[in-house]
Amino acid sequence: MSVLITMRVKVHDFEGTKKAAVLFVKTAKKSGCHSAKVYRSEKDPNDVLWLMEWESHEAFNRSGDESGDEFNSLV
Repeated sequence: MSVLITMRVKVHDFEGTKKAAVLFVKTAKKSGCHSAKVYRSEKDPNDVLWLMEWESHEAFNRSGDESGDEFNSLV
C-alpha cells in the first residue's frame, strides 16, 4: 500500500522551487516515490502545494535525509 504525502508551503522564489522539483524527481524515484506534482495558488503564486505518492512514509523520510539539504537550499 502506498501513502499520499502533502506539503503546503509558502516559498520566496518559485523559480527555485521549480529547480528543486526537478532535482527531487530525479532522486525521489530511486527512493520509492511513485509520483509527485507541484501546484501553485492562483491568488498567491508563492503558495505551493506538493502532492506525492510514496511506497511508504519511511521511504519519504529516507529521501529527505539523503537530499534534504540540497533541496532546501533551492526553495
